[in-house]
Amino acid sequence: MGLLFHFSIAFKAAAVYYATSRSLTFLLRQAFIGGTLYGVAIHLFMNFAVLPLFRIPKRRFSTGAFLSQLATHMFAVGPSISVVASHFS
Repeated sequence: MGLLFHFSIAFKAAAVYYATSRSLTFLLRQAFIGGTLYGVAIHLFMNFAVLPLFRIPKRRFSTGAFLSQLATHMFAVGPSISVVASHFS
């Protein structure tokens, strides 16, 4: 179930980026910069909007975990979405 939710959210994030890039062509011309910023936005949205909606028991805040997850979204998730979107546009 978790894998299904994870890929469903990732697909929706890619669809949002693609739809946004139709009107903000900067996201296609500068794919790495746009993807890096989008990775930050995805991470913050997941932590402060999506996870609280699932009512998962809260864990203690860890700066190291937060920053490593942020780096993963900034340099792996966001840019991969943006590069694929710019390639297929």
